Amino acid sequence: MRTTTFKKRTLVAYEVDKSSGQLVVNVLGVLHGGQDWKAALGGDQTDPGVGR
Repeated sequence: MRTTTFKKRTLVAYEVDKSSGQLVVNVLGVLHGGQDWKAALGGDQTDPGVGR
């Protein structure tokens, strides 16, 4: 997972996948204004839908 900021208050979490031979960027979350990114993106790792 990688993160970047946009306009100082928005965090974009994403991952880069090159396994298919093409560059694919998956956006994991967009959080604004100090939201708890660990809680939002951490979730239960056994359920891929949690926290996304």
